[in-house]
Amino acid sequence: MSKLLRFIGRAAIAPVFIVGGKNALDNSEQLSGVVEQAADKLGIKELPVSSNLLVQANGVSMMGLGTALGLGIFPRLAALGLVGSLVPTTYAGHRFWEESEPEKKNTQALSFALNTAIVGGLLNIAAAPRTKHKEVSKKESRRARKAEKKAARAERKAKIESAKSSGLQKVGRTGGKLAFLTKCHSKCHSK
Repeated sequence: MSKLLRFIGRAAIAPVFIVGGKNALDNSEQLSGVVEQAADKLGIKELPVSSNLLVQANGVSMMGLGTALGLGIFPRLAALGLVGSLVPTTYAGHRFWEESEPEKKNTQALSFALNTAIVGGLLNIAAAPRTKHKEVSKKESRRARKAEKKAARAERKAKIESAKSSGLQKVGRTGGKLAFLTKCHSKCHSK
């Protein structure tokens, strides 16, 4: 995958988290009730910190990790961090199976499915091969090709010098190889 496509993909998914994190910060009091309900459903009687603080921490982490992902700063690590943030957020915020009204159930099911798809995209980013190693190996192979060409030129030059010193005369190339005539042969045929 090209660098440009990776950049576009990261830039397309990052705003979901930046905007979502800002929304969580702006509405932390409302969303803290959702966190408490989800904790009750999981059998957690008391949270280690206030639910409002959990919502705010989640919002800040989503904004920071989303920004890092969009800018390509440790993108694989940022993607994994966002998965860790999105899974509990999706579970707490989009409990479609508990909705009784069909319209609300469909809306929550769609949001749950969208978040699941985003998790899939993030896992794809997290599992992508590191590109710096490929770039280094490309540079190394380019250097190796240049070194081979330089060595081949030096070898050809050495052959020409060797041929000249032994009395041969260069007449050109034939089939990719240098052709030499002896001085004697050229003198004999010039009469």
